[in-house]
Amino acid sequence: MIVKIQSPLSFIRQKSATPPPYAIQLTSNPRDLFYTNQLIQGLIGSSRKRINTNNVNGQTQAYQRCPAVSGSINKIQEAGRNGKWAIVDKDEKPTGKSNAVAPLIAKPNCLQTWNDFISQLVAMKKIYGYALVLPLIPEGMGPNATASLWVCPNWLINDVKYTGNLFGQSDISGIIKYFKIGKTEITPDKVLIFKDTQVNCTTSDNSFVLPQSRLYPLSDPVSNICQSYEAKYTLIAKKGAIGILSNESKDAAGAAPLLPEDKKEVQDQFANQYGLSPDQSQVIISGVGLKWQSMTFPIKDLMLSEEIKEASLVVYEAFGIPKFLTPYGEGDTFNNQNTAEKSFYQRTVIPTIEEVAATLSAFFQLESQGLFLRVYFDHLEIFQKSKKEEAEGIGAYTTALDRPYLSGVITREEYRAILANAMPTGTPFDAETINGTTFYNQRVNQNEPQQ
Repeated sequence: MIVKIQSPLSFIRQKSATPPPYAIQLTSNPRDLFYTNQLIQGLIGSSRKRINTNNVNGQTQAYQRCPAVSGSINKIQEAGRNGKWAIVDKDEKPTGKSNAVAPLIAKPNCLQTWNDFISQLVAMKKIYGYALVLPLIPEGMGPNATASLWVCPNWLINDVKYTGNLFGQSDISGIIKYFKIGKTEITPDKVLIFKDTQVNCTTSDNSFVLPQSRLYPLSDPVSNICQSYEAKYTLIAKKGAIGILSNESKDAAGAAPLLPEDKKEVQDQFANQYGLSPDQSQVIISGVGLKWQSMTFPIKDLMLSEEIKEASLVVYEAFGIPKFLTPYGEGDTFNNQNTAEKSFYQRTVIPTIEEVAATLSAFFQLESQGLFLRVYFDHLEIFQKSKKEEAEGIGAYTTALDRPYLSGVITREEYRAILANAMPTGTPFDAETINGTTFYNQRVNQNEPQQ
């Protein structure tokens, strides 16, 4: 069966539409499904195997099976949805100037909103180290004619072909020859590459030019978490070997052997009729002479919960999630939560989203048009306190400067120059320029001897 995806999903062509420049062919032969089958088999295979997070298969399993991994990535992408996107001019004012990004922010593709698109993009980048976005551009047109944007799932990327060149190259096409998506080879100038910050230490080829997944060093913690949850489930569901029913039947000749049908009856009754559920019996009544020997083992002695907590905190830290924002933030207070959430945005969320904005700006060449793509988070409650502190700081400065200014110790220009230290970053307040003349030039002119 042939499955084709056009740039990268089915493109319904209108009569007047320009055909898309390329189509992604996933497979034309069942033998070409090796990679996809390998992924599926890995996901449905033995859950007792160690999760190797050094490959796409293992990274996918880690996200699907490990609560700490999916929790970390989901938290980042959900926080990123709080950003307000805007296209501004050089004065940081929203612009109504026509550009290619504005309609995409309104509708990046036929299936997603802009927030959905950004969330999927961030998730792919955090799971696999980098994400590819395929723009749908009519043939013969440039980036400004982009009709839609689609995130390419990393498990569809079968290969990255490098040129073998590195230093001295001025364009990424001189380093990466193509990305093989399904069976289609796509050159890097036809995709947007969004990169995470994890350094790739691959030494066999030029793979180190693309970041590696943050999950690379987390195989053991991720596997331990999954195994611990599986062990707890097994102990709770099956209760393990909780005891021995030994034969105590005797006849005139001594001990009477337990017939196979008697064993099966006892086993079936124990497995199906007895347990802790409301619809099960808790007392065993049997006509067979048996002796019970308890073999219970307390779950707490295995310290599974402690292992889950320890390993989960390692994962949360790797993804930049403060401890107080995890399920293990003991002793947290409102102030701790507020500080942790603010730190989370400043250290993790905002840099991640700003890198996305920078990549989009570069692809659509916004700066050459005098435009800039910005994402704002200052409307969030956690940052309102900072604004209050800034206002209090300005008030303290003005109170302290009023007396020396009124007594003539400092000039108005000196007052403004000192007050500039308390002004928020990005405030259009030039402390030295007054009526087109700088404070420095004014002082120089004042000190010059009169002719």
